[in-house]
Amino acid sequence: MKSNVIGKRLKALRINLGQSKAYVARKLGIKYSTLCSYEYGIHIPRGRNKAALANYYGVSVEELFFDENEYET
Repeated sequence: MKSNVIGKRLKALRINLGQSKAYVARKLGIKYSTLCSYEYGIHIPRGRNKAALANYYGVSVEELFFDENEYET
């Protein structure tokens, strides 16, 4: 899956929770710039961050990173 699609999904999930990027980054223990790079589609989360993001947003890793359905932004 393309990183820009994943980024849109991550952003949509965060916005639906009404949370800032800074807040989510703090809660996940990752750098703000790392979260931004995911949401902007510059990088795709790997390993532990992939699982942490899916868990935080209450979705499966498969749904977040492999599902073909688009999230609304």
